[in-house]
Amino acid sequence: MDETPNTTPHEPSRENPHELPKAQPHKTETPKTESSKTEGPKTTAGESTTPLSRLEYLRQSLGAEHPDTLAAWRDYATSLMADKKYAEARPQLGKLVAMCEKVFGDKDPVTINNRADWARCFAETTLYEPALEQYTTVAVRREELLGKQDPATLDARYSVVECLLALQRNADATELLGPVVADCRAGLGDTDERTLLAWGKWVQLLEDQGRYEEALRQYKELSAHRQATTGTGGGHGSGSVGERVDELIAETQRVCGPYVARTRRTLEDADDRYQVSKKLRTFGSLMQDKWRSRRQGE
Repeated sequence: MDETPNTTPHEPSRENPHELPKAQPHKTETPKTESSKTEGPKTTAGESTTPLSRLEYLRQSLGAEHPDTLAAWRDYATSLMADKKYAEARPQLGKLVAMCEKVFGDKDPVTINNRADWARCFAETTLYEPALEQYTTVAVRREELLGKQDPATLDARYSVVECLLALQRNADATELLGPVVADCRAGLGDTDERTLLAWGKWVQLLEDQGRYEEALRQYKELSAHRQATTGTGGGHGSGSVGERVDELIAETQRVCGPYVARTRRTLEDADDRYQVSKKLRTFGSLMQDKWRSRRQGE
């Protein structure tokens, strides 16, 4: 997802990503320093310079701690991630983070972004405890640097929630996700897709823990915001739960796509608690599915 904006001369530049929660390889450009003019390894006709060969060349020509070398090291690690070779990328990023801490400091955006990729490699290889530790550090550092409502910060905070869920620490995840939803709403807006996805997951977790009143209250508010956005009418308190759900489904079709038909089948007779429970769980699940597919497609 989002990277921490680079604010120092040695940092790579980045595009402005638009995804939360969680975290694809963060592409960076080689810093434009004097040493950036150093030519790469010579190749013969028909050959191309690989990320690894460029890294080895820069280590020999500039040294292991030079910013250009560290940028090339990141390029090599993220090329492994792009090929889904997370187990190979993981130790590379661990060493890179240690070197960046030495050269730039642990609060530098370059270090933070490399740490975020390292955390992702842990998560992708189902090592959720170290992933949780690293994502927590990323979230803290990004909040210090960018604020708690910045998209990059929110992405890291949601990744912490995902790790907690993978570790079956659902109560902890629920308590952390509530503030994430509040900051998504404040920083991104009630209609932003990332807000909808985090909100839907929170509703699901509340319901799973038997907090039905709070879950239904959040669900109704979510539905009301969709109505206000699309101008479908029907006040917050008007109509049955089932009617409001129907409106919500129509309005979130843009977000949920092919999942809507599956969801619709669970929403018949939605006025009793049992059916509301089914509705909340299914809605949260489809939102989570959409979130993950979107992040994997970055």
